[in-house]
Amino acid sequence: MSDELKLSYGTPPRAWHEGLPIGNGRIGAMLEGGRITLNEDGFWSGRGDWSVPEGVEGVAAEAAEAVRRGELFAADQLVTRLQGESTQAYQPAGALLASHSDDGEGETRELDLRDGVARVARGRVRQEALVSVRFGVLALRWSAEEAFDLALDFEWPHRHGTSEADFDELSFTGFAPVGVRGGTPDYSSTDGVRALALNAQLRCDGEVAPTSRGHRFTGCREVVVFLAMRSTDEPGAELEAVRREARGAAANGWETVLRDHVDEHRRVMDRVRLDLGGAGAGEPVDRRLERRAAGGADEHLPVLAFQFGRYLLAASSRPGTQAANLQGIWNDQVTPPWNCDYTTNINVEMNYWPAETCALPEFHEPMFDLVDDLARTGAETARRLYGAGGWCCHHNTDYWRLTTPCDGRACWQAWPMAGLWLCMHIAEHWRFTRDEEFLADRFPVVLGAARFALDRLSENESGELVTNPATSPENEFVTPEGNAAVDETTAMDATLVRELFEFVLEAADVVAETVHNELLAVVAEVREALPRLAGVRIGSDGRVLEWAREREEAEVHHRHVSHLYGAFPGSSFADSPELTEAARRSLEARGDAGTGWSLAWKTALWARLGDGDRAHRLLGEFLTPVGFRKSDAEYSDGGVYTSLLCAHPPFQIDGNFGTTAAIAEMLVQSHRTVDGVPVVELLPALPGAWPDGEVSGLRARGAVTLRRLRWEAGSVAELELEATAQTRVWLAVPGREPRPLALGAGERWSPE
Repeated sequence: MSDELKLSYGTPPRAWHEGLPIGNGRIGAMLEGGRITLNEDGFWSGRGDWSVPEGVEGVAAEAAEAVRRGELFAADQLVTRLQGESTQAYQPAGALLASHSDDGEGETRELDLRDGVARVARGRVRQEALVSVRFGVLALRWSAEEAFDLALDFEWPHRHGTSEADFDELSFTGFAPVGVRGGTPDYSSTDGVRALALNAQLRCDGEVAPTSRGHRFTGCREVVVFLAMRSTDEPGAELEAVRREARGAAANGWETVLRDHVDEHRRVMDRVRLDLGGAGAGEPVDRRLERRAAGGADEHLPVLAFQFGRYLLAASSRPGTQAANLQGIWNDQVTPPWNCDYTTNINVEMNYWPAETCALPEFHEPMFDLVDDLARTGAETARRLYGAGGWCCHHNTDYWRLTTPCDGRACWQAWPMAGLWLCMHIAEHWRFTRDEEFLADRFPVVLGAARFALDRLSENESGELVTNPATSPENEFVTPEGNAAVDETTAMDATLVRELFEFVLEAADVVAETVHNELLAVVAEVREALPRLAGVRIGSDGRVLEWAREREEAEVHHRHVSHLYGAFPGSSFADSPELTEAARRSLEARGDAGTGWSLAWKTALWARLGDGDRAHRLLGEFLTPVGFRKSDAEYSDGGVYTSLLCAHPPFQIDGNFGTTAAIAEMLVQSHRTVDGVPVVELLPALPGAWPDGEVSGLRARGAVTLRRLRWEAGSVAELELEATAQTRVWLAVPGREPRPLALGAGERWSPE
């Protein structure tokens, strides 16, 4: 299996985003030939001293009144007054520059997704790299059969930093910028900003000597480096901590660290196996991408894309780490695109779409920790900006858990509903695991988001409850005065409120005895409000209405499809044939073109709509390499780089995760329910290009795992299920009547 899950290349990378990414959730590294870019998940600019804007307490209510008068452009202009500070930026933690005596003699590279090891060979010298979870270090090894010389330098991209080099050790402490607003880093002070402590232990079988920037190794057949780093508010203490970590790894040695890492990584990656037939394993990925984009068949590339997404989530999000950001954990710029932050109107949620279906549930935990933090920092934002209880978050946040609007136009910044969407990830984890302790622990945070939604609701002219003022990320409509985004409701707002309220009632039935009476009052209000909520409407052209009325879209092919949330990742459209058909027409009208992450969302939507061939076509659009399409085509560079990393462009990791989730959705779905019991549907969107195949390890709602699903000529040939908790589900197999199953924890089931 390992040979089939390698990204192989016969040429050096042409840019940073064509490198090989490795990580352990906290430490990340990108190998681009002789340059190794370093990252640590807590190393961000800023001091965390953001505040809620002053003097704007009545602005949202004033905007709501403008909407009621039909003054939508005026309402749009009003809500921009709520804007606070911009997010801070995720920072690079330096780079190692390696050059040896065989440089310039050709290069081959590979990333082994199953083992979690990257390898680069230039001339006689072979480099191996991994980031160990157990030892907490980046481990690097250069080796050759004959002696070679190696220069290893450390490059620091920031202004403040001090290093100390010994013969077998490099120690370093440096500081992030105070801020990066306006695209210019501010190094005016080191007070209160994040510091980075780094220690590298160096081992070789030749001679080593420190230099002004690093070390020189001569006459070696092996050079090994164990590098530990941590961001901190107390650099002195952390320097000792990383020194202990690096020395601990060095004491165990390369072989032990490698063996432990491969064993641990395989236990994760081997949870899900996918075989769709096809060839191409071992051939350079860049050639395969171009051949497939030109019309050639290669159904092993979707397998690589699927497993690459699983690999990236395990590499960028582990229990106890920060959540995966816009680029996961990898960034080489002090002022990166969109600050490499957490964009909460789609992107950070998409990062975690594959966590449950693709057997990575523990790697969902950093997302839940992020939600807990935002619930704390978002309470004042809800109160001051909207006069609401509970908590809220707008379309961006960062390491410091910013929750106020930022970055300008109303179409993105004036959307305070991120808390609702984030809480639906709590719902998903519960529905996949049936973990009542988890549900009880997180339920107060969910009720906080519900409290905010309740306090935002007001009646429209029909007496329905709406979220005026409301926007639909990040789209606009045309008004006589100019483009605007604010209306009395949107399809996305209406869907999020409805699905969150339904989850509140579902959860309350399970954990009500553990909930404080004050919070149970929120449940009662939710129960009363639910039937009064405005529903999602269908326009005269049969499409889902994105806003409260039929509006002229400013951009017909807009990359966001927020109004289709109820089809995917939500589920409220599933029981309405009318809304399902309206979603189909809406998706047709949006078109297939899009940025990388938009293509992934559309692929998942077509899978949910049961159109496997259309989903497969969109998957092909995603797997189109940047530069392949005509430059004048709409979203011409949306797709992937040769590294398989998602191209917005620039690089955004969300499309990788979204594509993995979409492929899983083509093979198994479980979002529909009958009387509250999940329906597990097998092969619901199987494309004609995958007539035969096999998958194991995918998970379904209702705490069910597909231990094995094999199909031939589009029909199920072998099936085995296992329940991870006591459960009931309906099983829907193509060509057969759905059947009920009742399974105990650990019980396996196969057809007779």
